[in-house]
Amino acid sequence: MRHERQGKQECQLATLAMLADIPLTDVRWFALSWAGVNQWLAVWGTGKFWPTVSAVKEVLGLNLSLVNRQSGSNMRRGAPKSAELSGRGQLSFRQLGGAWHAVAYEDGVVYDPVFEGPMPVATWMQRIGRKWLSYYLSPLEDQT
Repeated sequence: MRHERQGKQECQLATLAMLADIPLTDVRWFALSWAGVNQWLAVWGTGKFWPTVSAVKEVLGLNLSLVNRQSGSNMRRGAPKSAELSGRGQLSFRQLGGAWHAVAYEDGVVYDPVFEGPMPVATWMQRIGRKWLSYYLSPLEDQT
């Protein structure tokens, strides 16, 4: 998996780029074009956010079930265990204070677009050093 660094509020775009092994610049360009805006912050936090993310996911051919945070489907409490991060997928989590973040994972290695590179889940958990409220796992399903 190719590691990408996110811009402001671009964790979801960066995560999808990493899962597709495509540069974030290309994913960002498509997302902005699809949404009809010239910067991601014009989409983030609006009603265009999830439709744009879904369009990106579709054009990248990612068979990824993004969870519905409102209904709480697939929500788990606390922090994930290393064994849960097998295969490839997206980990979305909520921290104390209410902030959400998305990262990619592959076989126990976390690709967090905030950090300079991938790292084992245990190292990543120490680096983020925050209390977890809940998380969602969205495994990347077989593309065949």
